[in-house]
Amino acid sequence: MSEHGGENVKILVTVNPRRCAASENCLAVAPSIFEVGSAGYSRVKREDLSEADLDLLRDAEQGCPNQAITVEVGEEDS
Repeated sequence: MSEHGGENVKILVTVNPRRCAASENCLAVAPSIFEVGSAGYSRVKREDLSEADLDLLRDAEQGCPNQAITVEVGEEDS
C-alpha cells in the first residue's frame, strides 16, 4: 500500500499481492509508476504521485485482470 499526495488530492494506491497474477499489465500502462517487487508481484515505485497521474492509475486499475489494484482519491488534509 502506498499513500501519495498531490496539491489538492490524496491518492491511495493498493496492489493486493494475493490477487496479483503478475501479468504486468500495470507496467505496460504505467511503467513510471509500477514495478515488479522481489516476490514477483507489482507494486507502486514512486512517492510523488499527483493528479496528473490519475489517468494512468485508473487505466492500470481497470486493466488489471484480477482487480488487484485499487486507486482511492480523497481530499488532502489541511
